Amino acid sequence: MVGVCDIISRLYFTFDRTGRKRAEENLDVVLGARGCSSALSSANRKRIIRRSYRNMARTIGHLFWTSRKAGPRASSVAALDERCRTYLQTYKPIVTVSGHLGCWEVLSQLVHLEGHKMMSVAKDIGTPAMTRLLMKSRKSIGQEIVPAEGAFRALMQGLRDGSDLGLLVDQVV
Repeated sequence: MVGVCDIISRLYFTFDRTGRKRAEENLDVVLGARGCSSALSSANRKRIIRRSYRNMARTIGHLFWTSRKAGPRASSVAALDERCRTYLQTYKPIVTVSGHLGCWEVLSQLVHLEGHKMMSVAKDIGTPAMTRLLMKSRKSIGQEIVPAEGAFRALMQGLRDGSDLGLLVDQVV
Protein backbone atom coordinates (compact mmCIF):
# COMPACT_ATOMS: atom_id res chain seq x y z
CA MET A 1 0.00 0.00 0.00
CA VAL A 2 2.80 2.41 0.89
CA GLY A 3 4.61 1.68 -2.39
CA VAL A 4 1.47 2.38 -4.43
CA CYS A 5 0.94 5.63 -2.54
CA ASP A 6 4.53 6.66 -3.21
CA ILE A 7 4.08 6.07 -6.96
CA ILE A 8 0.86 8.11 -6.93
CA SER A 9 2.58 10.93 -5.06
CA ARG A 10 5.40 11.04 -7.61
CA LEU A 11 2.89 11.24 -10.45
CA TYR A 12 0.96 14.04 -8.75
CA PHE A 13 4.14 15.91 -7.97
CA THR A 14 5.23 15.61 -11.60
CA PHE A 15 1.96 16.68 -13.23
CA ASP A 16 0.29 18.98 -10.67
CA ARG A 17 1.83 22.30 -11.71
CA THR A 18 -0.85 24.36 -9.96
CA GLY A 19 -0.43 22.45 -6.69
CA ARG A 20 3.37 22.71 -6.82
CA LYS A 21 3.11 26.47 -7.41
CA ARG A 22 0.77 26.79 -4.41
CA ALA A 23 3.16 24.68 -2.33
CA GLU A 24 6.05 26.99 -3.31
CA GLU A 25 4.00 30.02 -2.27
CA ASN A 26 3.08 28.39 1.05
CA LEU A 27 6.71 27.52 1.67
CA ASP A 28 7.64 31.17 1.01
CA VAL A 29 5.07 32.28 3.58
CA VAL A 30 6.31 29.84 6.23
CA LEU A 31 10.01 30.41 5.63
CA GLY A 32 9.64 34.13 5.00
CA ALA A 33 8.01 34.56 8.40
CA ARG A 34 11.21 33.13 9.90
CA GLY A 35 13.48 35.22 7.71
CA CYS A 36 15.03 32.20 6.00
CA SER A 37 13.15 31.91 2.69
CA SER A 38 16.21 32.68 0.58
CA ALA A 39 18.51 30.49 2.69
CA LEU A 40 16.87 27.25 1.53
CA SER A 41 18.32 25.83 -1.68
CA SER A 42 16.12 25.03 -4.64
CA ALA A 43 16.85 21.32 -4.18
CA ASN A 44 15.79 21.43 -0.52
CA ARG A 45 12.59 23.32 -1.38
CA LYS A 46 11.76 20.69 -4.00
CA ARG A 47 12.48 17.88 -1.50
CA ILE A 48 10.14 19.43 1.09
CA ILE A 49 7.34 19.78 -1.44
CA ARG A 50 7.87 16.26 -2.81
CA ARG A 51 7.68 14.86 0.72
CA SER A 52 4.48 16.84 1.34
CA TYR A 53 2.91 15.15 -1.68
CA ARG A 54 4.12 11.78 -0.38
CA ASN A 55 2.70 12.46 3.08
CA MET A 56 -0.71 13.35 1.64
CA ALA A 57 -0.80 10.28 -0.62
CA ARG A 58 0.18 7.97 2.25
CA THR A 59 -2.41 9.52 4.57
CA ILE A 60 -5.25 9.15 2.08
CA GLY A 61 -4.03 5.65 1.17
CA HIS A 62 -4.03 4.71 4.85
CA LEU A 63 -7.54 6.06 5.27
CA PHE A 64 -8.86 3.88 2.45
CA TRP A 65 -6.76 0.87 3.52
CA THR A 66 -8.15 0.97 7.07
CA SER A 67 -11.75 1.43 5.95
CA ARG A 68 -11.85 -2.38 5.78
CA LYS A 69 -10.73 -4.38 8.82
CA ALA A 70 -10.13 -1.09 10.61
CA GLY A 71 -9.12 -2.53 13.98
CA PRO A 72 -6.36 -4.90 12.90
CA ARG A 73 -5.07 -2.61 10.15
CA ALA A 74 -4.86 0.55 12.28
CA SER A 75 -3.34 -1.45 15.13
CA SER A 76 -0.71 -2.89 12.79
CA VAL A 77 0.75 0.55 12.00
CA ALA A 78 0.44 2.41 15.31
CA ALA A 79 -0.52 2.11 18.96
CA LEU A 80 -1.30 4.45 21.81
CA ASP A 81 1.27 4.31 24.55
CA GLU A 82 0.27 3.73 28.16
CA ARG A 83 0.47 7.43 29.09
CA CYS A 84 -2.03 8.23 26.35
CA ARG A 85 -4.38 5.43 27.46
CA THR A 86 -4.22 6.71 31.05
CA TYR A 87 -4.96 10.25 29.85
CA LEU A 88 -7.95 9.02 27.83
CA GLN A 89 -9.35 7.24 30.87
CA THR A 90 -8.72 10.16 33.23
CA TYR A 91 -10.10 13.03 31.18
CA LYS A 92 -13.46 12.53 29.49
CA PRO A 93 -14.39 13.80 27.04
CA ILE A 94 -11.17 14.97 25.43
CA VAL A 95 -10.30 17.22 22.54
CA THR A 96 -7.36 15.96 20.49
CA VAL A 97 -5.65 18.29 18.06
CA SER A 98 -3.25 17.14 15.39
CA GLY A 99 -1.33 18.86 12.65
CA HIS A 100 -1.17 17.77 9.03
CA LEU A 101 1.95 15.80 9.92
CA GLY A 102 2.43 12.10 9.56
CA CYS A 103 -0.82 10.18 9.30
CA TRP A 104 -3.25 12.45 11.14
CA GLU A 105 -6.16 10.10 10.47
CA VAL A 106 -4.70 7.40 12.70
CA LEU A 107 -5.14 9.32 15.99
CA SER A 108 -8.93 9.29 15.73
CA GLN A 109 -8.87 5.65 14.66
CA LEU A 110 -6.77 4.59 17.63
CA VAL A 111 -8.85 6.56 20.12
CA HIS A 112 -12.01 4.98 18.68
CA LEU A 113 -10.42 1.51 18.92
CA GLU A 114 -9.87 2.18 22.64
CA GLY A 115 -13.66 2.35 22.99
CA HIS A 116 -14.21 6.10 22.81
CA LYS A 117 -16.83 7.84 20.70
CA MET A 118 -14.85 10.02 18.32
CA MET A 119 -16.18 13.01 16.45
CA SER A 120 -14.07 14.69 13.76
CA VAL A 121 -14.44 17.70 11.50
CA ALA A 122 -13.83 17.38 7.78
CA LYS A 123 -13.92 19.73 4.82
CA ASP A 124 -15.03 18.89 1.31
CA ILE A 125 -12.08 17.58 -0.68
CA GLY A 126 -11.90 17.74 -4.46
CA THR A 127 -15.04 16.68 -6.26
CA PRO A 128 -18.34 15.91 -4.51
CA ALA A 129 -17.81 12.22 -5.38
CA MET A 130 -14.35 12.24 -3.74
CA THR A 131 -15.75 13.96 -0.66
CA ARG A 132 -18.51 11.32 -0.34
CA LEU A 133 -15.96 8.51 -0.73
CA LEU A 134 -13.68 9.99 1.94
CA MET A 135 -16.56 10.57 4.36
CA LYS A 136 -17.80 7.00 3.84
CA SER A 137 -14.31 5.68 4.51
CA ARG A 138 -13.90 7.77 7.67
CA LYS A 139 -17.30 6.70 8.99
CA SER A 140 -16.51 3.04 8.31
CA ILE A 141 -13.93 3.06 11.11
CA GLY A 142 -16.46 4.38 13.61
CA GLN A 143 -15.90 8.12 13.60
CA GLU A 144 -18.74 10.57 13.50
CA ILE A 145 -17.88 13.11 10.83
CA VAL A 146 -19.11 16.68 11.08
CA PRO A 147 -18.88 19.00 8.06
CA ALA A 148 -16.57 21.96 8.76
CA GLU A 149 -19.26 24.46 7.79
CA GLY A 150 -21.26 25.11 10.97
CA ALA A 151 -19.38 22.45 12.96
CA PHE A 152 -19.21 24.38 16.24
CA ARG A 153 -22.72 23.53 17.45
CA ALA A 154 -22.39 19.85 16.55
CA LEU A 155 -19.03 19.68 18.32
CA MET A 156 -20.38 21.32 21.47
CA GLN A 157 -23.32 18.90 21.48
CA GLY A 158 -20.89 16.01 20.97
CA LEU A 159 -18.90 17.10 24.03
CA ARG A 160 -22.11 17.32 26.08
CA ASP A 161 -22.99 13.80 24.89
CA GLY A 162 -19.57 12.45 25.91
CA SER A 163 -17.91 12.24 22.50
CA ASP A 164 -14.22 12.93 22.15
CA LEU A 165 -13.20 15.36 19.44
CA GLY A 166 -10.47 14.89 16.85
CA LEU A 167 -9.50 18.18 15.22
CA LEU A 168 -6.84 19.34 12.81
CA VAL A 169 -5.01 22.44 13.97
CA ASP A 170 -5.80 24.33 10.76
CA GLN A 171 -9.55 23.60 10.66
CA VAL A 172 -11.80 26.59 11.10
CA VAL A 173 -14.97 25.34 12.78
